[in-house]
Amino acid sequence: MCAGSSDFTEILNQLKNYVDYRHRRGHANFDLGEALIAHRAQCMQNLLDEEDRAWQRRIEVLDAIAQAHGISLEGEDSLRNVLQILSERERLRRSEEVARHR
Repeated sequence: MCAGSSDFTEILNQLKNYVDYRHRRGHANFDLGEALIAHRAQCMQNLLDEEDRAWQRRIEVLDAIAQAHGISLEGEDSLRNVLQILSERERLRRSEEVARHR
């Protein structure tokens, strides 16, 4: 659990640093929730594009941060839905591979 805790703290600090950066750039109302939701959406897209499970772990940590800080993810894509899409893609690839070898 130590690595998970470390990931949580590291990503939370990255988000806070980004919020601070946006404040310095004149976006005083930009908050942790906006940063988290925007970053999570990008991670979801990266997971769909690259199918690299490291993105899945990052999304899981972002979800834990959202929960710990009371940030609602209502209306956002769920990790479960994205994983189902990836699973379906893999099933289709395997099916096509089997068909090619017949």
